[in-house]
Amino acid sequence: MTAPWFIAERRSYDTMLETYDREAYASDNRRTSGGVIRSAVRNGSIPDRIAITHFLLDEGLDPLMLGAGTTSTSSIPPSAMEPTATSPPKHPC
Repeated sequence: MTAPWFIAERRSYDTMLETYDREAYASDNRRTSGGVIRSAVRNGSIPDRIAITHFLLDEGLDPLMLGAGTTSTSSIPPSAMEPTATSPPKHPC
């Protein structure tokens, strides 16, 4: 089987659908730390890039994978996510 990241980056949306295997894509996305989604965003055909990226996101692939099932937000301490003095003001409504 051709690597899912390669298909996402260099093949058409129709070709990707023909070869799509949810477990293989999810596994490759974890193994490559979100590489399948990043590869889809690099696809040279804009219509295929959009279609593949949206499809993979709808399927639940995480573009922020850091490997071993963690996402980038899990490694950020909660205090770092709180607003600071340099944060833009909240909308009054």
